[in-house]
Amino acid sequence: MCSQRKVCLILLVGIPGSGKSFFRAFLEDYMRANNKTELGLTRLCSVCYDNYSSVRNPSQLCNGNKWKNERLQIMKDVEKMCILLKENDYKNIKELFPNVIVNGSEENPDCNLIVIDDNMFYRSMRYEYFKLGKANNLSFCQIFFDISLEKALKYNEQRNIQAKIPETIIKTMFSKIEQPQPARNLWEINSVIVSSHADFKDKHVFNSVMTCIKSAVANPLKVIDMDSIKEEAKRITKSNALHQIDNVLKQLVGLCIKRKLQENPEKSHLISQHFSDKRLNILQLIKEKNLILPIDFNSPVDSDKINLIKPILLDLLEK
Repeated sequence: MCSQRKVCLILLVGIPGSGKSFFRAFLEDYMRANNKTELGLTRLCSVCYDNYSSVRNPSQLCNGNKWKNERLQIMKDVEKMCILLKENDYKNIKELFPNVIVNGSEENPDCNLIVIDDNMFYRSMRYEYFKLGKANNLSFCQIFFDISLEKALKYNEQRNIQAKIPETIIKTMFSKIEQPQPARNLWEINSVIVSSHADFKDKHVFNSVMTCIKSAVANPLKVIDMDSIKEEAKRITKSNALHQIDNVLKQLVGLCIKRKLQENPEKSHLISQHFSDKRLNILQLIKEKNLILPIDFNSPVDSDKINLIKPILLDLLEK
């Protein structure tokens, strides 16, 4: 049983078509039918990016300032919701956040769950919500929806025309998504991986999710020094930036190898090894700060930054 006015952030993580909204709808129905759960009297607030956002062009799902600004606004609103839930101010939540679906107990609940239905493919995106939880003494957990690219594309084809996502966007997200790693990142300890579109009526499947949520609720995050949180956030963002730079280098290496093979097709192995070694050397120089690129490693690497550094990296490979 939770103490009164506990709040737990539940992040639904997965690419489009992986079953996040399918699970959210199941949980909403479950809360309507079961006002009192094993968590006690429970209130569920669903924050769905698709319902909340004014971005209607699917091409903006990975890029664009509007996309970033709206996600920042959603996070700010989630923080306001948390404060209202702690105060049990149910009326203001309904009035201030009409796009948020509220189910379950309308009385004085033992536990408040905020389900955030978004792609959350970068770990750094999820870490922002973890920081929010730290700052407000909330509970935090993640549900990762595991799916193959083939199945995700198949489910996407079954959507109506307005909801369908371009295949290129799904493929991009699939290549970028970062699965929770609780063994490596202690803050991801309350995470569970479920198969896409699983049968949540199956007790074993549903219990695995509820066990994760119960563990999070029983162990709310303690407020700690925000400077240490900021340093960890910078480390994660930098790690993601290096990963993206390495992906750019791999693309450019492929281009360089193709060009050189046209000149010397008989030396394919030597050419491949040469550019592979160069790529690793460049990446090591960047890691050790012996090569400074004109971008900020403390903020996400977007398409504009990639376009800026591509010519520089290509020049280094071809030297």
